[in-house]
Amino acid sequence: MKDSNTKGRVRIGTLLGTVFLLAVAVYYFAHPDFYLNVNLRTDGEEIQTGTDFLQIVLVILFTALGAAALWVPCFLNEKQKKIHAVLGFWLTSVVMIFVVEYANIRAHRYFWWVVYYIGVKKLFLTWVVVILFAGWFAVLTNRWQTSAMITAIVVCSFGVTCYFVYALRGTPFLASDLTTLGTAANVAAGYSYRLDSHTTVMILMTTAWCDLILWSGEHKIFSSWKPRVVTLIVVFALSILTERVYIHSQFLLNRGVTMNTFRPIKSYGVNGSILTFIRSIQIMVVEEPDGYSLEKVKEIEARYLEPEGTGASSETEKAGASSGTGEAGASSGAEKTGADTGAEKAGAAVQPNVIYVMDEAFSDMQSWMDFETDREVCPFFSGLKENTIRGKLYVSSYGGRTANTEYEVLTGDSMGFLPVSSTPYQLYIKEPMPNLDATLENQGYRHTVGMHPYKPSGYNRRTVYELFGFDRLLFEDEFAGAEEVYGRVSDLADIDRVIAEYEEAKRESDAPFFVFNVTMQNHSPYTWDVNELEEPVHVTSGSGKYADADVYLSEIHLSDKALEKLVHYFEQTDDPTVIVFFGDHQPLLEDPFYKMVYGKTMAEMKDEELMQFYHSNYLIWANYDIEEKEMDLSSNYLAPVMKQAAGMELTGYDRFLLDLHEDLPIVSLNGYWDRDGVYYGSPDNEKSPWYDRLQEYNLLVYNHLFDKENRTDDFFGGNVPDPGEAPADNAAGQAG
Repeated sequence: MKDSNTKGRVRIGTLLGTVFLLAVAVYYFAHPDFYLNVNLRTDGEEIQTGTDFLQIVLVILFTALGAAALWVPCFLNEKQKKIHAVLGFWLTSVVMIFVVEYANIRAHRYFWWVVYYIGVKKLFLTWVVVILFAGWFAVLTNRWQTSAMITAIVVCSFGVTCYFVYALRGTPFLASDLTTLGTAANVAAGYSYRLDSHTTVMILMTTAWCDLILWSGEHKIFSSWKPRVVTLIVVFALSILTERVYIHSQFLLNRGVTMNTFRPIKSYGVNGSILTFIRSIQIMVVEEPDGYSLEKVKEIEARYLEPEGTGASSETEKAGASSGTGEAGASSGAEKTGADTGAEKAGAAVQPNVIYVMDEAFSDMQSWMDFETDREVCPFFSGLKENTIRGKLYVSSYGGRTANTEYEVLTGDSMGFLPVSSTPYQLYIKEPMPNLDATLENQGYRHTVGMHPYKPSGYNRRTVYELFGFDRLLFEDEFAGAEEVYGRVSDLADIDRVIAEYEEAKRESDAPFFVFNVTMQNHSPYTWDVNELEEPVHVTSGSGKYADADVYLSEIHLSDKALEKLVHYFEQTDDPTVIVFFGDHQPLLEDPFYKMVYGKTMAEMKDEELMQFYHSNYLIWANYDIEEKEMDLSSNYLAPVMKQAAGMELTGYDRFLLDLHEDLPIVSLNGYWDRDGVYYGSPDNEKSPWYDRLQEYNLLVYNHLFDKENRTDDFFGGNVPDPGEAPADNAAGQAG
């Protein structure tokens, strides 16, 4: 009976394995890419190479071999079976590296081209990692075939993950994405999922390979516990050694395994997906900056503290603000008047209501892109001039990582001094720290609101907002029944809630009101039917149809109407109010649209050209007199520029940032521009005339975010009042 049951299970397994293998093969041959072979390459370019005969032969061959391995009994003798098992184990690591990198690079049609793109040296470094994983599976299962099959499935699963992350977000799968799984799950339902031809081939080859290595049956690796224990010790020691060398040394960097800041996906193309992922683990570790000391931090802070015995009515003394080298770095803080405006000129600090609207993926594209539409996209935003400061807002992300722009705006810290793949909300913020909300609360603001009409788990917002000290948290549960656009709470409904919160706050107290509002309407994907909207926008330039761009621009048109409603409301009030409206990052749209606009793809652009994709637009508007101007800046400067313009009280950190802004108006993860328009890359470039100034900024960022015990809270605006007190109880606060 036992043998009969076993044989029955084997037959069922064989049948299911065959069905799966044939289903993947049919999917491949029915795939549109089979005829055109349209490949989204790791350099961002879409290519059409046509159907290749040899690739078809390989797919058919592996499908046939996999199916045969399932149905043809093994005719090898015991010795040959053992050799087959051992060879299958050792070859699996090699085969799977070629298969996963073939699917990853997508610029070629044959597996052996992987050697040309990545190189033998980097492939060997990758093999070390994969064979170590296989070694662990071998020790744990004590079976040659089982350990090989698990290795193949794990590597293939990694490859599939890489494909979907890039296809859905436009950025590759990096180590920090493991900390944002909750956020990814929140928005995953809104996407459509389709494998490309290369990823399909990877799955088919993996399935066929597993069938082939299982053909000879299961064979034990260790006949007793002693060699198994010895092997365990060896594998453990080698794993520790590899981890120390790969993660905690410059070993990979010295062998050319670098991370491209602008387009990390390019690193996938030259390093391979596995090595790039490992490199992204390494750069997540934040080490104390060179020359960091509490004394040095105090020295920097002392130059920007308000003179003793003066209040907000006095002019700020800023001496010795520069420690740069050369002519460009020789600017003296005493010569500047950047912070000597607003409240400090007016004679007293103003405390207006402060309304921040970080509008999802908002960008006034036609202000910097040359294309036509059948309807003006942002007539109100682009036409608002009186009592308005406006310009480009340079950010550190593209197509995603909203929380990093949020972090820069609320703290004044730049992502330029943090690892390229990191998300501070997920990785670093575990305790209360000075931020814009805490600063305003320390200055008497009440009923401060952190608001996002979506899930509180996204980017760990509920926890971070609590640590930042917001009095009230509003997430999706507070928007039940609100108007939606393509399944997201509309910006008009969102603005209605901002106004309602303001009115409620004013019924409770005359204290100034603050809200930080992160909208959701314009979140990708942009795959909907644009004609479902009342006022759809269509791109009329170019010879093609740009469905994604049409949907996105139509949504931005609605955002413009929401902004108009918000401004008109506060135009009618006597309560001094400042509105800061900006986008968190550019949207991820189809490559043909950008090709039409620029005449080139992102892959063909130089670093400085790519900075265009790392900016949104912003405006600061007040319902009282402020100086109108146009100025470009990076998101870390947004709060101090707003305070300065509105006549509000400045912190020491605000003064430092305003002083730095005059020399370096844009500082981001992707590089920086100086006051003369000269572009520089990494802040770590010691040859830059601004290196010393940036290193001072680096020390302050490290002190602010990491050195909690030695942080001078008052310099950054004060820590959260009563950190043990939870935000006001409300339904949204209970949701996360």
